Amino acid sequence: MRTSWETVTVDESPMQLYLSQPDGTGPFPAILVGQNQDGVAAFTQEMTRRIAEAGYIGIAPQFYHREGEPKTSEDTANIKNTRRDVNVISDIKATIHFLKGCARVCHGRHLQTRRCRLLHGRAHRISRGRGMRFV
Repeated sequence: MRTSWETVTVDESPMQLYLSQPDGTGPFPAILVGQNQDGVAAFTQEMTRRIAEAGYIGIAPQFYHREGEPKTSEDTANIKNTRRDVNVISDIKATIHFLKGCARVCHGRHLQTRRCRLLHGRAHRISRGRGMRFV
């Protein structure tokens, strides 16, 4: 398994991506891992590595790149109050764009995209693709 930090630019701000890739030549399907409240710290990195161990490319975008990773619980609370859905959606789009440029990622019908939409003030995850259900 290979792990690395990659960087893309989103809204004129550098955003790091924690990337875990399985051994082999691929191509492999990819799974985007959303960070928890602590950012792309040890727990999110471990989950991303487990995805690679299962034969998928795992990638975790650093959603806090505009504010910086939180160091304390107070930092986390302050960031959560200022984060905007439109920024998270931009970060996810940039991550998918990065994945589309990777030669080791499956494309076509194997590239599954999950989008978040706000419906009546609540976030809903919508999954599209063969064999996947709407949530």
